[in-house]
Amino acid sequence: MATSQVTPDNVPPTDAEILTFEKIVELMSSFKKTHVFLAAVKLGVFTAAHGSRKTADEIGQACNVHDTKTLDALLDILVTEKLLNRYDGDDVTAPPVYENSSGADLLLGDASAPTHLSAMGMLMHKTESQMEDWLQFGEILSKGKAEKRTTAEGGDPEQDEKCGHKCKPQPNCHVVEDNEDENVVAEDEESWSELYEMFEGFMRIGFNVLAEKFDFSRFKHVVDIGGGTCQLSRILCRKFQNLRCTNFDLPRMQGCARKRMEQIGQDVSDRITLLGGNCLKEDEIPQPTDVIIIANVMHGFDSDEMRQLLVKKAYDALSPGGVFIVVEDLINETRSNESALLWQLSMDVTMGISHSGGDDGHHHTHTMLRRKTLRGWCEAVGFDASAEPICLVGSMQAAVATKK
Repeated sequence: MATSQVTPDNVPPTDAEILTFEKIVELMSSFKKTHVFLAAVKLGVFTAAHGSRKTADEIGQACNVHDTKTLDALLDILVTEKLLNRYDGDDVTAPPVYENSSGADLLLGDASAPTHLSAMGMLMHKTESQMEDWLQFGEILSKGKAEKRTTAEGGDPEQDEKCGHKCKPQPNCHVVEDNEDENVVAEDEESWSELYEMFEGFMRIGFNVLAEKFDFSRFKHVVDIGGGTCQLSRILCRKFQNLRCTNFDLPRMQGCARKRMEQIGQDVSDRITLLGGNCLKEDEIPQPTDVIIIANVMHGFDSDEMRQLLVKKAYDALSPGGVFIVVEDLINETRSNESALLWQLSMDVTMGISHSGGDDGHHHTHTMLRRKTLRGWCEAVGFDASAEPICLVGSMQAAVATKK
């Protein structure tokens, strides 16, 4: 009589096996949550759920959705993600009602609110484009590049109209050769204004946390390098009445900054100076100054040499005891903060596809910064960079170095 063979069916799973299997299923399903969120924004679910509690039928009518069974599932997933609240009530025969969570209402519900996450049309177009790019991640990983899949330019006008935003492709930008005047070339100011509007929506929370956690009251002058629309300068000047700020950016960016200051910066305009220049050129950074901040810029430089040069120029421009603050999604020493690592992969995917059509004359090395690397650069020029970075929001941190 043949001895029966032990098959996988007979092997009881270990705890580690169960946990790993659950993680695999979670990883393979996580993209579905992104599509649920994008569909909710496109349909106007958060706008419909603003102001008062509504049933699924009422939300469906407001969003012109006829598949109520699927809508029920979508709403309940948004509840599990803490974007909606659901109230079942005491009457079991009555349908549940939904409303935005407090955070979702501030960021997504009321388009007229000052906290609303603006430029959603552009953000969604960018997200959908990235999802297509990520389908080629394996090819980029093995070959170093992949062909861009062409889609209709500018997104879906009908859906953008539902979102309340006109969506335009991101303006082209590149790091220029030494004989050109600026680092960034903008095709038109309107595109850059919309791009900056999207950035403001994302950076507002992190910048306000920085203003709360770091004491700027002992300083008089802050230079914000690559300050765009003066958002950080506005936040700092409103909180610290003794502070003056210089918004230092490329000359071609000054129109966007001036326009934004006219819209929402009049109350602090007497303490904010707009200055056009190139932070990598000789003596263009205002000096001496008390604080230099560079937020979400250094990762976009083409080389570590350029990043190190900026660190040196910041050191030279600061007064003794001055502070250099770098705001970035920093990768920690153990490389365990997933959000920053995913940002790095996103840049790698974008660069692998955008340069697959041929050599554009530039060797791009866009990269997220590691805490240890940034600390080494600062210490090499004379900074005391021993302070732990300030956690702002998500993986965004503010690394602080002091001129001895």
